[in-house]
Amino acid sequence: MKSNRTSSQALRGAGTPQALAMIETAMDHLASHLKMSPLHLRQKNFLKPGDVTPFHQKIEDKHYDLDKVWKQILVASNFEERQKKVNEFNACNKYKKRGLSIVPTKYNMVPPIFGFILKSSVCVSLHADGSCLMSHGAIEMGQGVHTKLQQICAHTLGLPMESISTPNVNSQVAPNAPTSGGSMTTDVYGPSVIDACNQLLAKLEPFKTEGVSIQQAIGAAAKSGVLLNAMGTFQFPNWGYSSPFSHEFLYFSWNAAVCEAEIDVLTGQYKMLQADLLQDIGRSLNPVIDVGQVEGGFVQGMSWLLLEDVEACYAPGGKCLLSPETLEFAGIKNMPITFNVSLFQGNNSANPKAPYGSKGIGEPPYSLGIAGPLAIRAAMAAARVDNGLPAWQTNIAYPLTVARVAMNLGFDPKKPVEK
Repeated sequence: MKSNRTSSQALRGAGTPQALAMIETAMDHLASHLKMSPLHLRQKNFLKPGDVTPFHQKIEDKHYDLDKVWKQILVASNFEERQKKVNEFNACNKYKKRGLSIVPTKYNMVPPIFGFILKSSVCVSLHADGSCLMSHGAIEMGQGVHTKLQQICAHTLGLPMESISTPNVNSQVAPNAPTSGGSMTTDVYGPSVIDACNQLLAKLEPFKTEGVSIQQAIGAAAKSGVLLNAMGTFQFPNWGYSSPFSHEFLYFSWNAAVCEAEIDVLTGQYKMLQADLLQDIGRSLNPVIDVGQVEGGFVQGMSWLLLEDVEACYAPGGKCLLSPETLEFAGIKNMPITFNVSLFQGNNSANPKAPYGSKGIGEPPYSLGIAGPLAIRAAMAAARVDNGLPAWQTNIAYPLTVARVAMNLGFDPKKPVEK
């Protein structure tokens, strides 16, 4: 893989799924060489409490949930029984082969390099009729940040969701907004919402007598001339860099995926039969949004590693021909036929460093897309063994397109078919 990233950057996570795909492929190749199950090889090499990451950050018990995630995905996906069925299928079929993969990931959330820019401001205004207007600088791009911030506001104030509205985002009320992205937007803006709401609750305290609803208290305060407006602010405190080599992340997201694929040995065509994902989202602010983010992130990551062959979009001489006709990306036909998503709830899943125990979502499931090509490569290994080749070939480039699958199966169409 051609990259200008350093080796430590390549290990960061979903920022370079290609690097992770190669590492995971090497794990499967090594397991085959050692005549071990890839499942057991991964188990023997898990990070454990007390271990130090490539970023010189010590894994503490309070950070660690990998063992629970792993056990839960094994049970939820019925992995070991399905592996037996895959082996049986491959023994009985020459021109169709199946593969099963399992991948754990640790996604590093909120690197300290962003700490100085991660500051937000949110303006919350209450009206005499009990309605609430919230202005912030977070960009809604389909990830549901408006809904989540409205939920945080409603929960903190004790108002119904339908009474909270958010105008179009601009810099007139909440200036100098940080970047929206990196799966950190709710983490950055949520505390500002809570800060503004707590200021308003303090103003409403003299009007909250027994039997008085929050809407009535707001109306009484408005009639008394109380300014029912508050600007909440938040900036992440300094963390990390405890030594010149320390790059500590704020928290981790522990996730796992199991994927089953089937390939056509004659053509290299493949399909995803089933994907089982387990996503650590802490105490989910909105499970419906989070499940949608997990599904979308997984398919996007899988698409990049299977379909999006950007190099094929360049003509000789370097002219870019990038267009919908030359670049393929995932559509409905690439979705797993059976698609199961679960949100992890563990002893340590409630995250004290984000609003109401939540964790960032969006990019962490992107890294789980690696499970797709690994399932295909497991099916390819079965086909290669049938054709008298070593199970694993290490020099296959990504994305793992249909053509690359077909060219590396070792099938000879001129060879007489065994009867």
